[in-house]
Amino acid sequence: MFSGDRQKEILQYADLQEYLKKGLNLVRIGKDIVKYALHGFQRNVYTLHQMIAENEHEYCVKHMIKIREAIKQHKQPRTMITQKRTLKTQWQTTNKTC
Repeated sequence: MFSGDRQKEILQYADLQEYLKKGLNLVRIGKDIVKYALHGFQRNVYTLHQMIAENEHEYCVKHMIKIREAIKQHKQPRTMITQKRTLKTQWQTTNKTC
């Protein structure tokens, strides 16, 4: 996920969550974050890192109700709504190193 230089720096902290709390504004996509996969997370990688650092699970997204969805759920089509989403991750039980 991180470049080699950034990986060594994070391993000195021994805790990814602690590192992101202190140096989140220093992380750059393309240089420090080499590869990332969001897999259904509907925000950007910076928001995900900030959520990990702050131990958060919920976030809000704007969603356009499509026609087929509106018919099935009896909603107004082509309207924007705000939805609350939850990450299915428990930061305490995951491996916090890279």
